[in-house]
Amino acid sequence: MSGEGEGRVVEWTIKQQTETKSAIGPCTHATLHRQLLALGLKPGLTVLVHSSLSRIGWVAGGAVGVVYALESALGLRPPPADLEPLTATDSKAADLKTAPPPAATATAVTATAATAAAKPATADTRGTLVMPAHCSENSEPSFWEHPPVPKEWWPVIRSQTVPFDKNLTPTRSMGAIAETFRCGGPEVLRSDHPAVSFTARGAKAELITSNHAVAYSLGETSPLARVYDCDGYVLLIGVTHGNNTSLHLAESRADWYGKKVIRQGAAMYQRSGNGSSSEQRGVWCEYDDYNWDDDDFEAIGHDFAKAHPQHVVCYIMLLTPRVTSHESRRGQLMIASV
Repeated sequence: MSGEGEGRVVEWTIKQQTETKSAIGPCTHATLHRQLLALGLKPGLTVLVHSSLSRIGWVAGGAVGVVYALESALGLRPPPADLEPLTATDSKAADLKTAPPPAATATAVTATAATAAAKPATADTRGTLVMPAHCSENSEPSFWEHPPVPKEWWPVIRSQTVPFDKNLTPTRSMGAIAETFRCGGPEVLRSDHPAVSFTARGAKAELITSNHAVAYSLGETSPLARVYDCDGYVLLIGVTHGNNTSLHLAESRADWYGKKVIRQGAAMYQRSGNGSSSEQRGVWCEYDDYNWDDDDFEAIGHDFAKAHPQHVVCYIMLLTPRVTSHESRRGQLMIASV
């Protein structure tokens, strides 16, 4: 997964158990971990992930199993132990309140020892997992299109929207995997943007999520720019470039026809007063932003994939693909990513 400064696409087909059920069985933390390693993930990498759990198919543990696999592949947790399920031959063994038979106890002890021996990577070698945590409903309602809301609602939405709380506000339309990762505990950090925040865990999580300015939300102060600075990768699991937010960083850097600054808005907390008398109060904050447009992201992905014609369900690419032979805005965005 090297290639200094060059974009790279690696085929990674997730075989669905519905297709070859008898041959491979269901997806698990362990099988996904091995597939991610085969794809090229390893401790030390910085990876921005966009994903769709439904495209992976049934996974033991659901979204948690996928998050665990991503984290273990990047050295953020011990690799999975291939535990054998506890099978019961009688009702007593099936009762978890009843001590299991000696054979099952031996298996559990062995599994515990194996897990303890699998030490997580040190802080110097851990990778960093990044995911979007956008909450797009906290935005200027006059721009809403899917669906739009009546004009008379706009002032009510601006005055009554609950302010962004990075510990509480859920993601919207980011998928079950991203939302599960957001809830992953104190080691998962979240940037402060009220509409397009990102979450991260790992060696560079603080660097990536800090100082995310409200204005020009996906530009130079965004986690996207920090992932770029860290020579990070973008991993698309079951989704296409239509979901690839890294292309918004290219939008911010390119000079394309129709680009303009608009006035966005979001509900957020603002501290007022000084010292012990200070308090947080909710305000509607207006800020400058670009008129982000992802309508041609699919076409950009198609252009990029021409050099890699294999059909893929999941692929990984450097955030800085070296592509120069495109026309119009599509070409400008790709060149801006170099």
